[in-house]
Amino acid sequence: MEQRLAVHTGVPPGTREVWLCLPGDAARDPWLHELLQGLAPGTRVVSWISDPSAATMLGPHLPSRAPLTRGLATTLARVGDGGVAYWVPVLGAVLERSAHGREIARRLRAGGLATVTVAHFDVLAETLVAATAISVAVLEAHGFRRDAMRSRERRALVVAAFRETGLGSTRAGGTLLGGALWALPRLPDRLVPLGLDAYVRAHFVKLGGQTRAQLDDLRQRAADRGVDPRCLDRIVAGLAPDQPTAATGRSSV
Repeated sequence: MEQRLAVHTGVPPGTREVWLCLPGDAARDPWLHELLQGLAPGTRVVSWISDPSAATMLGPHLPSRAPLTRGLATTLARVGDGGVAYWVPVLGAVLERSAHGREIARRLRAGGLATVTVAHFDVLAETLVAATAISVAVLEAHGFRRDAMRSRERRALVVAAFRETGLGSTRAGGTLLGGALWALPRLPDRLVPLGLDAYVRAHFVKLGGQTRAQLDDLRQRAADRGVDPRCLDRIVAGLAPDQPTAATGRSSV
């Protein structure tokens, strides 16, 4: 069977499957809801949106009988004069363990990409997104320099903010996150061939709106648990105000 992959901002007639490769805050935008409502009944949708609550926000706008499969992409990319280079970590793409998720995983593996399906996708997605958003916010406040994480105080702040969310095992998850942050500035350049500092800056500067939206959600999550999100508040206070675009009023992505 022949398969063709194309990138569209609209959906051509006869489309049988749509992949949403968008930043996390896109799940809240009316334009995406309108696009989904225009899909034919039964169109399969794969969401690579990093916001763990994207399925909840998008579900009411899907056409009838449309399955929604959730995934996370952990691939890093660099664009240079020689084209686009990709570095795929061990997990590669992560999909929920469903019939459609396994099908997508098979197709990605057939194309040479590392892919896994997991039974507890919700927990993994929420944990990864929270740890990433909090860590990136601290890096942003210090010029996206990996060396900023040589500070024990900053690493402790990230771990404390992560624990405020109540995600996963606070002891095990916090210890793992603290270890990862300790190792981040000590990674030899030869082990990260794409220039991690430049990648993190280029990638997360354009996703500033997503990071701030995720932090707002995490602060609310802590408040809902009856926890004072003072560490999350301290991290947010260190960020420069996000600048919306003149055309949309949304953050530039």
